[in-house]
Amino acid sequence: MLKKLDDGEKFASSYPYPLHAWRLGKEMLVIGMGAETVVDYALRFKVEFGRGTWVCGYADDMIAYIPSRRVWAKEATKAGRTCNEYGRPALRWSGDIEDRIASSVRKLVTSVRQIAT
Repeated sequence: MLKKLDDGEKFASSYPYPLHAWRLGKEMLVIGMGAETVVDYALRFKVEFGRGTWVCGYADDMIAYIPSRRVWAKEATKAGRTCNEYGRPALRWSGDIEDRIASSVRKLVTSVRQIAT
């Protein structure tokens, strides 16, 4: 990466993050999230969408570690200033990353629930 920077190459400032939602029957909702996510997402979505919610990380992509707001705030974790993974320089994800992901998940879940009714 240093050579690329020395050669003047620019790195993307954003990345298309893959998310999925499936409804299996009336009780089970599966949410697929790209990359390595933390347990906070599963806990949040179980509260929001019900106990039958399963959250699966590593779905379709492994771009990097995706922190929650709680983890993002801790400098000593992978989410801190040393997050430079998988060939993408990431000094730090945006502080609102969890809320942005949750907003997109909410739209997907609303969509699959409407289809199933």
